Amino acid sequence: MHEPRPVAQLYAEAVQEQRAENFDRAQALLRQVLALEPEHAEALNSLGLIAYRAHCYPEAVGLIGEALSLAPGRAAFCNNMGAVLSAWGRRREALASFNRAAAGEPADVTFRCNLANALKECGDFPAALEGFRAAIALDPRYAEAHFGAAVCLLALGRIAEAWPEHRWRVVSSGAQFPDSGRALYQGLQQPPGDELPADLRGRRLLVLSEQGLGDQLFFLRFAPVIKSLGARLFFFIPDARLASLLSRCAALEHAFSDPAQAQHADQILLVGDLPWAAIDSPVSTPPPLAIEPEPSALAAMKQRLARAGPPPYLGVTWRAGIAPDAGRPEALRKSVPVNAFASAVARWPGTALLLQRGPHAGEIDAFSKTSALPVHDCSDLNEDLIGMHALLALIEEYAGVSNTNMHLRAAAGRTARVLVAFPPEWRWLAGGAESPWFPGFRLYREEETGGWQPALERLAAELGDKTPANSPHR
Repeated sequence: MHEPRPVAQLYAEAVQEQRAENFDRAQALLRQVLALEPEHAEALNSLGLIAYRAHCYPEAVGLIGEALSLAPGRAAFCNNMGAVLSAWGRRREALASFNRAAAGEPADVTFRCNLANALKECGDFPAALEGFRAAIALDPRYAEAHFGAAVCLLALGRIAEAWPEHRWRVVSSGAQFPDSGRALYQGLQQPPGDELPADLRGRRLLVLSEQGLGDQLFFLRFAPVIKSLGARLFFFIPDARLASLLSRCAALEHAFSDPAQAQHADQILLVGDLPWAAIDSPVSTPPPLAIEPEPSALAAMKQRLARAGPPPYLGVTWRAGIAPDAGRPEALRKSVPVNAFASAVARWPGTALLLQRGPHAGEIDAFSKTSALPVHDCSDLNEDLIGMHALLALIEEYAGVSNTNMHLRAAAGRTARVLVAFPPEWRWLAGGAESPWFPGFRLYREEETGGWQPALERLAAELGDKTPANSPHR
Protein backbone atom coordinates (compact mmCIF):
# COMPACT_ATOMS: atom_id res chain seq x y z
CA MET A 1 0.00 0.00 0.00
CA HIS A 2 1.40 3.39 -1.08
CA GLU A 3 1.75 6.08 1.52
CA PRO A 4 0.19 9.43 0.51
CA ARG A 5 2.69 11.93 -0.80
CA PRO A 6 3.31 15.00 1.34
CA VAL A 7 1.59 18.23 0.38
CA ALA A 8 4.87 19.95 -0.49
CA GLN A 9 5.76 17.24 -3.00
CA LEU A 10 2.30 17.31 -4.60
CA TYR A 11 2.43 21.07 -4.92
CA ALA A 12 5.95 21.05 -6.41
CA GLU A 13 4.84 18.52 -9.02
CA ALA A 14 1.76 20.61 -9.80
CA VAL A 15 3.94 23.67 -10.38
CA GLN A 16 6.13 21.70 -12.78
CA GLU A 17 3.08 20.50 -14.73
CA GLN A 18 1.68 24.03 -14.83
CA ARG A 19 4.95 25.42 -16.19
CA ALA A 20 4.91 22.70 -18.85
CA GLU A 21 1.32 23.81 -19.69
CA ASN A 22 -0.07 20.41 -18.74
CA PHE A 23 -2.99 22.17 -17.12
CA ASP A 24 -5.32 19.20 -16.61
CA ARG A 25 -2.63 17.29 -14.74
CA ALA A 26 -1.65 20.39 -12.75
CA GLN A 27 -5.26 21.04 -11.81
CA ALA A 28 -5.74 17.47 -10.58
CA LEU A 29 -2.63 17.68 -8.40
CA LEU A 30 -3.68 21.05 -6.99
CA ARG A 31 -7.07 19.62 -6.06
CA GLN A 32 -5.26 16.85 -4.16
CA VAL A 33 -3.25 19.51 -2.32
CA LEU A 34 -6.41 21.31 -1.28
CA ALA A 35 -8.08 18.08 -0.21
CA LEU A 36 -5.21 17.58 2.23
CA GLU A 37 -4.76 21.23 3.14
CA PRO A 38 -7.86 23.35 2.28
CA GLU A 39 -6.14 26.61 3.22
CA HIS A 40 -3.13 26.17 0.94
CA ALA A 41 -3.00 29.71 -0.49
CA GLU A 42 -0.43 28.95 -3.20
CA ALA A 43 -2.55 26.09 -4.55
CA LEU A 44 -5.62 28.32 -4.70
CA ASN A 45 -3.60 31.00 -6.50
CA SER A 46 -2.26 28.43 -8.99
CA LEU A 47 -5.76 27.13 -9.71
CA GLY A 48 -6.83 30.73 -10.27
CA LEU A 49 -4.07 31.18 -12.85
CA ILE A 50 -5.19 28.03 -14.68
CA ALA A 51 -8.76 29.36 -14.79
CA TYR A 52 -7.37 32.65 -16.06
CA ARG A 53 -5.57 30.87 -18.91
CA ALA A 54 -8.91 29.26 -19.82
CA HIS A 55 -10.62 32.71 -19.84
CA CYS A 56 -12.76 31.64 -16.87
CA TYR A 57 -12.36 35.03 -15.24
CA PRO A 58 -15.09 34.84 -12.54
CA GLU A 59 -13.66 31.50 -11.34
CA ALA A 60 -10.12 32.91 -11.41
CA VAL A 61 -11.13 35.96 -9.37
CA GLY A 62 -12.83 33.72 -6.80
CA LEU A 63 -9.83 31.42 -6.41
CA ILE A 64 -7.21 34.15 -6.21
CA GLY A 65 -9.53 36.08 -3.89
CA GLU A 66 -9.55 33.04 -1.56
CA ALA A 67 -5.75 32.95 -1.70
CA LEU A 68 -5.63 36.63 -0.75
CA SER A 69 -8.01 36.09 2.15
CA LEU A 70 -5.50 33.59 3.49
CA ALA A 71 -2.45 35.72 2.69
CA PRO A 72 -3.65 39.36 2.74
CA GLY A 73 -1.50 41.73 0.77
CA ARG A 74 0.71 39.05 -0.85
CA ALA A 75 2.17 41.07 -3.71
CA ALA A 76 2.31 38.20 -6.21
CA PHE A 77 -1.33 37.32 -5.56
CA CYS A 78 -2.36 40.99 -5.94
CA ASN A 79 -0.48 41.12 -9.23
CA ASN A 80 -2.23 37.98 -10.47
CA MET A 81 -5.60 39.37 -9.46
CA GLY A 82 -4.81 42.51 -11.42
CA ALA A 83 -3.95 40.46 -14.50
CA VAL A 84 -7.27 38.60 -14.34
CA LEU A 85 -9.32 41.74 -13.80
CA SER A 86 -7.50 43.52 -16.63
CA ALA A 87 -8.17 40.68 -19.08
CA TRP A 88 -11.81 40.70 -17.92
CA GLY A 89 -12.06 44.40 -18.77
CA ARG A 90 -12.48 45.59 -15.15
CA ARG A 91 -9.80 48.25 -15.48
CA ARG A 92 -10.25 50.23 -12.29
CA GLU A 93 -10.33 47.15 -10.07
CA ALA A 94 -7.25 45.85 -11.90
CA LEU A 95 -5.50 49.15 -11.27
CA ALA A 96 -6.20 48.87 -7.53
CA SER A 97 -4.78 45.34 -7.44
CA PHE A 98 -1.64 46.29 -9.36
CA ASN A 99 -1.24 49.26 -7.03
CA ARG A 100 -1.28 46.94 -4.02
CA ALA A 101 1.27 44.63 -5.66
CA ALA A 102 3.67 47.50 -6.43
CA ALA A 103 3.23 48.94 -2.93
CA GLY A 104 3.94 45.53 -1.41
CA GLU A 105 7.18 45.04 -3.35
CA PRO A 106 8.28 48.47 -4.64
CA ALA A 107 11.60 47.14 -5.95
CA ASP A 108 9.94 44.59 -8.26
CA VAL A 109 10.23 45.99 -11.79
CA THR A 110 7.52 43.68 -13.17
CA PHE A 111 4.98 44.88 -10.62
CA ARG A 112 5.91 48.52 -11.34
CA CYS A 113 5.54 47.97 -15.07
CA ASN A 114 2.20 46.20 -14.65
CA LEU A 115 0.94 49.13 -12.60
CA ALA A 116 2.02 51.53 -15.35
CA ASN A 117 0.24 49.41 -17.94
CA ALA A 118 -2.91 49.48 -15.80
CA LEU A 119 -2.74 53.28 -15.68
CA LYS A 120 -2.40 53.31 -19.46
CA GLU A 121 -5.42 51.02 -19.79
CA CYS A 122 -7.36 53.55 -17.68
CA GLY A 123 -6.37 56.30 -20.12
CA ASP A 124 -4.05 58.08 -17.68
CA PHE A 125 -1.08 58.39 -20.03
CA PRO A 126 0.88 60.98 -17.99
CA ALA A 127 0.78 58.85 -14.82
CA ALA A 128 1.52 55.72 -16.85
CA LEU A 129 4.58 57.40 -18.36
CA GLU A 130 5.85 58.22 -14.87
CA GLY A 131 5.28 54.59 -13.91
CA PHE A 132 7.23 53.26 -16.86
CA ARG A 133 10.04 55.70 -16.11
CA ALA A 134 10.11 54.40 -12.52
CA ALA A 135 10.39 50.83 -13.82
CA ILE A 136 13.24 51.85 -16.15
CA ALA A 137 15.03 53.42 -13.18
CA LEU A 138 14.88 50.02 -11.46
CA ASP A 139 16.08 48.15 -14.56
CA PRO A 140 17.38 50.30 -17.46
CA ARG A 141 17.14 47.35 -19.86
CA TYR A 142 13.57 46.34 -19.07
CA ALA A 143 12.08 46.27 -22.58
CA GLU A 144 8.41 46.27 -21.57
CA ALA A 145 8.86 49.54 -19.69
CA HIS A 146 10.68 51.25 -22.56
CA PHE A 147 8.01 50.19 -25.04
CA GLY A 148 5.24 51.25 -22.65
CA ALA A 149 6.90 54.64 -22.30
CA ALA A 150 6.99 54.93 -26.10
CA VAL A 151 3.26 54.27 -26.37
CA CYS A 152 2.51 56.92 -23.73
CA LEU A 153 4.78 59.48 -25.36
CA LEU A 154 3.12 58.93 -28.74
CA ALA A 155 -0.36 59.16 -27.23
CA LEU A 156 0.65 62.45 -25.60
CA GLY A 157 2.01 63.81 -28.89
CA ARG A 158 5.65 63.79 -27.72
CA ILE A 159 6.70 62.13 -30.95
CA ALA A 160 10.44 62.77 -31.20
CA GLU A 161 10.99 61.45 -27.67
CA ALA A 162 9.06 58.29 -28.45
CA TRP A 163 10.89 56.69 -31.37
CA PRO A 164 14.12 55.65 -29.57
CA GLU A 165 11.98 54.04 -26.86
CA HIS A 166 9.75 52.47 -29.51
CA ARG A 167 12.71 50.42 -30.76
CA TRP A 168 12.57 48.35 -27.55
CA ARG A 169 9.40 46.65 -28.83
CA VAL A 170 11.57 44.06 -30.61
CA VAL A 171 12.50 42.47 -27.29
CA SER A 172 9.15 42.99 -25.57
CA SER A 173 6.52 40.30 -25.21
CA GLY A 174 4.40 42.01 -27.88
CA ALA A 175 6.97 41.64 -30.69
CA GLN A 176 5.30 40.24 -33.83
CA PHE A 177 7.44 38.84 -36.62
CA PRO A 178 6.21 36.69 -39.52
CA ASP A 179 7.14 33.03 -39.82
CA SER A 180 8.13 33.49 -43.46
CA GLY A 181 11.65 34.76 -44.11
CA ARG A 182 12.86 34.19 -40.56
CA ALA A 183 16.49 34.16 -41.69
CA LEU A 184 16.19 37.80 -42.71
CA TYR A 185 15.31 38.77 -39.12
CA GLN A 186 18.34 37.19 -37.47
CA GLY A 187 20.05 39.58 -35.09
CA LEU A 188 17.21 42.11 -35.05
CA GLN A 189 15.38 40.89 -31.93
CA GLN A 190 17.79 42.41 -29.43
CA PRO A 191 18.00 45.62 -27.39
CA PRO A 192 18.51 48.64 -29.67
CA GLY A 193 21.98 50.03 -30.05
CA ASP A 194 23.08 50.19 -33.68
CA GLU A 195 22.85 53.59 -35.33
CA LEU A 196 22.17 54.38 -38.96
CA PRO A 197 24.86 56.36 -40.77
CA ALA A 198 24.24 60.09 -40.85
CA ASP A 199 24.37 60.09 -44.64
CA LEU A 200 21.85 57.73 -46.25
CA ARG A 201 22.52 58.80 -49.82
CA GLY A 202 22.78 55.81 -52.11
CA ARG A 203 22.39 53.25 -49.32
CA ARG A 204 20.21 50.21 -49.90
CA LEU A 205 17.85 49.61 -46.99
CA LEU A 206 16.02 46.30 -46.67
CA VAL A 207 12.88 47.03 -44.67
CA LEU A 208 11.23 44.02 -43.02
CA SER A 209 7.56 43.72 -42.14
CA GLU A 210 6.29 43.30 -38.59
CA GLN A 211 3.01 43.69 -36.71
CA GLY A 212 -0.33 43.87 -38.56
CA LEU A 213 -1.14 45.09 -42.06
CA GLY A 214 -2.51 48.39 -40.79
CA ASP A 215 0.62 49.02 -38.71
CA GLN A 216 2.81 48.43 -41.74
CA LEU A 217 0.81 50.84 -43.89
CA PHE A 218 1.07 53.36 -41.07
CA PHE A 219 4.86 53.17 -40.69
CA LEU A 220 5.45 53.15 -44.44
CA ARG A 221 4.39 56.81 -44.48
CA PHE A 222 7.99 57.43 -43.48
CA ALA A 223 9.32 55.70 -46.63
CA PRO A 224 9.09 58.86 -48.79
CA VAL A 225 10.95 60.77 -46.06
CA ILE A 226 13.77 58.19 -46.05
CA LYS A 227 13.83 58.20 -49.86
CA SER A 228 14.16 61.99 -49.85
CA LEU A 229 17.33 61.53 -47.78
CA GLY A 230 18.79 59.56 -50.68
CA ALA A 231 18.20 55.96 -49.57
CA ARG A 232 16.82 53.16 -51.71
CA LEU A 233 14.13 51.09 -49.95
CA PHE A 234 13.25 47.44 -50.55
CA PHE A 235 10.32 46.08 -48.53
CA PHE A 236 9.78 42.44 -47.60
CA ILE A 237 6.21 41.57 -46.66
CA PRO A 238 5.07 37.90 -46.57
CA ASP A 239 1.50 38.91 -47.40
CA ALA A 240 1.38 38.81 -51.21
CA ARG A 241 -1.78 40.96 -51.21
CA LEU A 242 0.01 43.86 -49.56
CA ALA A 243 3.16 43.35 -51.65
CA SER A 244 1.03 43.65 -54.79
CA LEU A 245 -0.69 46.77 -53.50
CA LEU A 246 2.63 48.37 -52.53
CA SER A 247 4.08 47.71 -55.97
CA ARG A 248 2.24 50.91 -56.92
CA CYS A 249 4.11 52.93 -54.27
CA ALA A 250 6.79 55.20 -55.74
CA ALA A 251 8.70 55.49 -52.46
CA LEU A 252 9.59 51.78 -52.51
CA GLU A 253 11.99 50.53 -55.12
CA HIS A 254 10.66 47.00 -54.71
CA ALA A 255 8.04 45.32 -52.51
CA PHE A 256 8.18 41.52 -52.47
CA SER A 257 6.63 38.59 -50.62
CA ASP A 258 9.14 35.85 -51.45
CA PRO A 259 12.19 36.05 -49.15
CA ALA A 260 14.28 34.46 -51.92
CA GLN A 261 13.97 37.78 -53.80
CA ALA A 262 15.92 39.62 -51.10
CA GLN A 263 19.07 41.21 -52.53
CA HIS A 264 22.16 42.72 -50.97
CA ALA A 265 21.39 45.54 -48.54
CA ASP A 266 23.67 47.97 -46.77
CA GLN A 267 21.38 47.87 -43.76
CA ILE A 268 18.36 45.89 -42.57
CA LEU A 269 15.70 47.47 -40.36
CA LEU A 270 12.14 46.82 -39.34
CA VAL A 271 9.30 48.84 -40.79
CA GLY A 272 8.47 50.14 -37.30
CA ASP A 273 11.95 51.69 -37.17
CA LEU A 274 11.41 53.91 -40.20
CA PRO A 275 10.31 56.81 -37.94
CA TRP A 276 13.52 56.42 -35.93
CA ALA A 277 15.57 56.37 -39.13
CA ALA A 278 13.87 59.64 -40.15
CA ILE A 279 14.19 61.23 -36.71
CA ASP A 280 16.44 64.06 -37.94
CA SER A 281 14.05 64.96 -40.73
CA PRO A 282 12.06 68.19 -40.22
CA VAL A 283 8.89 66.21 -41.08
CA SER A 284 7.78 64.67 -37.78
CA THR A 285 4.27 63.58 -38.83
CA PRO A 286 4.33 62.79 -42.55
CA PRO A 287 0.98 62.25 -44.25
CA PRO A 288 -0.32 58.74 -44.92
CA LEU A 289 1.45 56.84 -47.66
CA ALA A 290 -0.20 57.69 -50.97
CA ILE A 291 -1.02 54.72 -53.21
CA GLU A 292 -2.78 55.11 -56.55
CA PRO A 293 -5.70 52.71 -56.97
CA GLU A 294 -5.24 50.06 -59.62
CA PRO A 295 -7.23 51.15 -62.75
CA SER A 296 -8.85 47.77 -63.44
CA ALA A 297 -9.86 47.47 -59.78
CA LEU A 298 -11.43 50.93 -59.94
CA ALA A 299 -13.44 49.88 -63.00
CA ALA A 300 -14.58 46.68 -61.29
CA MET A 301 -15.62 48.53 -58.13
CA LYS A 302 -17.58 51.10 -60.14
CA GLN A 303 -19.53 48.26 -61.69
CA ARG A 304 -20.11 46.70 -58.29
CA LEU A 305 -21.36 49.99 -56.85
CA ALA A 306 -23.80 50.36 -59.73
CA ARG A 307 -25.36 47.05 -58.65
CA ALA A 308 -25.11 47.68 -54.89
CA GLY A 309 -27.87 50.21 -54.44
CA PRO A 310 -28.51 53.93 -54.74
CA PRO A 311 -25.72 56.42 -53.96
CA PRO A 312 -24.26 58.02 -51.91
CA TYR A 313 -22.30 55.16 -50.34
CA LEU A 314 -21.26 54.75 -46.72
CA GLY A 315 -18.78 52.02 -45.78
CA VAL A 316 -19.16 50.65 -42.25
CA THR A 317 -17.13 48.42 -39.90
CA TRP A 318 -18.08 47.80 -36.28
CA ARG A 319 -15.41 45.37 -35.04
CA ALA A 320 -11.66 44.91 -35.47
CA GLY A 321 -8.73 43.29 -33.72
CA ILE A 322 -8.55 39.76 -32.37
CA ALA A 323 -10.13 38.02 -29.41
CA PRO A 324 -7.57 38.37 -26.61
CA ASP A 325 -5.43 35.60 -25.24
CA ALA A 326 -5.20 35.31 -21.48
CA GLY A 327 -3.23 38.25 -20.20
CA ARG A 328 -4.20 40.57 -23.03
CA PRO A 329 -6.93 43.11 -22.28
CA GLU A 330 -10.29 43.09 -24.01
CA ALA A 331 -9.44 46.59 -25.28
CA LEU A 332 -7.26 44.99 -27.96
CA ARG A 333 -10.52 43.93 -29.57
CA LYS A 334 -12.25 47.09 -30.81
CA SER A 335 -15.99 46.69 -31.04
CA VAL A 336 -19.12 48.82 -31.25
CA PRO A 337 -22.52 47.18 -30.60
CA VAL A 338 -23.88 46.55 -34.08
CA ASN A 339 -27.44 47.69 -33.34
CA ALA A 340 -26.31 50.94 -31.71
CA PHE A 341 -23.98 51.60 -34.65
CA ALA A 342 -26.75 50.85 -37.16
CA SER A 343 -29.05 53.32 -35.40
CA ALA A 344 -26.35 56.00 -35.55
CA VAL A 345 -26.02 55.78 -39.34
CA ALA A 346 -29.73 55.31 -40.06
CA ARG A 347 -30.13 58.84 -41.50
CA TRP A 348 -27.61 58.21 -44.27
CA PRO A 349 -29.33 59.14 -47.55
CA GLY A 350 -27.98 56.25 -49.64
CA THR A 351 -26.61 52.71 -49.37
CA ALA A 352 -24.55 51.19 -46.56
CA LEU A 353 -21.66 48.99 -47.67
CA LEU A 354 -20.74 46.42 -45.03
CA LEU A 355 -16.95 46.13 -44.96
CA GLN A 356 -16.81 44.07 -41.78
CA ARG A 357 -14.26 41.25 -41.80
CA GLY A 358 -15.86 37.95 -40.79
CA PRO A 359 -19.33 39.20 -39.79
CA HIS A 360 -20.92 37.02 -37.14
CA ALA A 361 -24.12 35.12 -37.83
CA GLY A 362 -27.07 37.49 -37.76
CA GLU A 363 -25.02 40.70 -37.70
CA ILE A 364 -25.75 41.73 -41.30
CA ASP A 365 -29.47 41.10 -40.83
CA ALA A 366 -29.42 43.03 -37.53
CA PHE A 367 -27.65 45.98 -39.13
CA SER A 368 -30.05 46.03 -42.07
CA LYS A 369 -33.19 45.86 -39.92
CA THR A 370 -32.03 48.45 -37.39
CA SER A 371 -30.71 50.99 -39.89
CA ALA A 372 -33.51 50.39 -42.45
CA LEU A 373 -30.95 51.33 -45.12
CA PRO A 374 -30.29 49.59 -48.41
CA VAL A 375 -27.36 47.31 -47.52
CA HIS A 376 -24.74 45.62 -49.67
CA ASP A 377 -22.34 43.07 -48.19
CA CYS A 378 -18.74 43.80 -49.27
CA SER A 379 -17.07 41.75 -46.54
CA ASP A 380 -15.42 39.54 -49.18
CA LEU A 381 -13.17 42.46 -50.17
CA ASN A 382 -11.20 42.07 -46.93
CA GLU A 383 -9.33 39.29 -48.78
CA ASP A 384 -8.71 41.59 -51.77
CA LEU A 385 -6.68 44.59 -50.62
CA ILE A 386 -6.42 46.02 -54.13
CA GLY A 387 -10.18 45.82 -54.58
CA MET A 388 -10.86 47.21 -51.09
CA HIS A 389 -8.42 50.07 -51.70
CA ALA A 390 -10.22 50.92 -54.95
CA LEU A 391 -13.65 50.78 -53.31
CA LEU A 392 -12.52 53.02 -50.45
CA ALA A 393 -11.18 55.50 -52.99
CA LEU A 394 -14.62 55.70 -54.61
CA ILE A 395 -17.19 55.86 -51.83
CA GLU A 396 -18.31 59.11 -50.20
CA GLU A 397 -17.93 58.12 -46.54
CA TYR A 398 -16.43 55.46 -44.35
CA ALA A 399 -17.24 55.10 -40.64
CA GLY A 400 -15.99 52.42 -38.29
CA VAL A 401 -13.44 51.28 -35.76
CA SER A 402 -9.73 51.57 -36.45
CA ASN A 403 -8.56 48.78 -38.75
CA THR A 404 -6.58 48.11 -41.92
CA ASN A 405 -9.32 49.68 -44.03
CA MET A 406 -8.76 53.02 -42.31
CA HIS A 407 -5.16 52.95 -43.54
CA LEU A 408 -6.30 51.97 -47.04
CA ARG A 409 -8.79 54.83 -47.03
CA ALA A 410 -6.01 57.23 -46.03
CA ALA A 411 -3.70 55.77 -48.70
CA ALA A 412 -6.39 56.56 -51.26
CA GLY A 413 -6.35 60.20 -50.18
CA ARG A 414 -9.78 60.08 -48.57
CA THR A 415 -10.95 60.84 -45.02
CA ALA A 416 -13.08 58.79 -42.62
CA ARG A 417 -14.97 58.84 -39.35
CA VAL A 418 -13.17 56.71 -36.75
CA LEU A 419 -14.80 55.16 -33.70
CA VAL A 420 -11.91 55.15 -31.23
CA ALA A 421 -12.22 52.50 -28.53
CA PHE A 422 -11.17 53.28 -24.94
CA PRO A 423 -8.32 53.37 -24.12
CA PRO A 424 -7.25 54.89 -27.44
CA GLU A 425 -4.51 53.53 -29.63
CA TRP A 426 -1.59 55.95 -29.62
CA ARG A 427 -2.02 56.90 -33.28
CA TRP A 428 -5.34 58.55 -32.36
CA LEU A 429 -3.71 60.34 -29.40
CA ALA A 430 -5.00 60.58 -25.84
CA GLY A 431 -7.77 63.04 -26.71
CA GLY A 432 -9.15 65.46 -29.24
CA ALA A 433 -11.41 65.32 -32.28
CA GLU A 434 -8.58 64.73 -34.79
CA SER A 435 -5.14 63.13 -35.04
CA PRO A 436 -2.14 64.76 -36.76
CA TRP A 437 -1.41 61.37 -38.35
CA PHE A 438 -4.71 61.36 -40.24
CA PRO A 439 -5.57 64.91 -41.36
CA GLY A 440 -9.29 65.40 -41.93
CA PHE A 441 -10.35 62.20 -40.16
CA ARG A 442 -13.05 62.81 -37.55
CA LEU A 443 -12.72 60.92 -34.26
CA TYR A 444 -15.58 59.66 -32.09
CA ARG A 445 -14.25 58.42 -28.77
CA GLU A 446 -15.69 55.76 -26.50
CA GLU A 447 -15.81 57.04 -22.91
CA GLU A 448 -14.61 54.97 -19.98
CA THR A 449 -17.84 55.57 -18.08
CA GLY A 450 -20.27 56.76 -20.77
CA GLY A 451 -19.46 54.05 -23.29
CA TRP A 452 -20.25 54.59 -26.95
CA GLN A 453 -23.53 56.51 -26.64
CA PRO A 454 -22.12 60.09 -26.70
CA ALA A 455 -19.82 59.27 -29.63
CA LEU A 456 -22.60 57.59 -31.61
CA GLU A 457 -24.98 60.48 -30.96
CA ARG A 458 -22.42 62.89 -32.42
CA LEU A 459 -21.80 60.57 -35.37
CA ALA A 460 -25.54 60.39 -36.03
CA ALA A 461 -25.87 64.18 -35.93
CA GLU A 462 -22.90 64.83 -38.21
CA LEU A 463 -23.82 62.15 -40.76
CA GLY A 464 -27.41 63.35 -40.79
CA ASP A 465 -26.30 66.91 -41.50
CA LYS A 466 -23.90 65.89 -44.28
CA THR A 467 -25.02 66.11 -47.89
CA PRO A 468 -22.40 64.37 -50.03
CA ALA A 469 -21.57 65.99 -53.34
CA ASN A 470 -19.28 65.33 -56.32
CA SER A 471 -19.39 61.56 -55.94
CA PRO A 472 -16.13 60.20 -57.41
CA HIS A 473 -17.82 57.02 -58.66
CA ARG A 474 -20.26 58.82 -60.92
